[in-house]
Amino acid sequence: MRICSFLYFLIATLLLVPPVHAQWSTVPADSTRQDFRRRLMQALELTPDQQDTLRQLRGFLQLDMRALRTLVEDGDILAEEGRLRYGEAIDLYRVTRD
Repeated sequence: MRICSFLYFLIATLLLVPPVHAQWSTVPADSTRQDFRRRLMQALELTPDQQDTLRQLRGFLQLDMRALRTLVEDGDILAEEGRLRYGEAIDLYRVTRD
């Protein structure tokens, strides 16, 4: 179960962060990213429901991260508090995902 947990975290991270090599690749970044996602989903053999759940969780996490970034940029919270809340959001995401 621990390996699955790590894999889900890795998937979420990879889906959120664009590949670095896309800067120098002659293949459009979207095409490369879509191909990577397709191969990853095939390797994990997730059901369509699991894929939808993962997609929804990723969307919620992205919304939380944008909100935190906005709070820090607007000065509503200090950067240190933003980092703490970021960690809490990631932990909550992991619990929800597992």
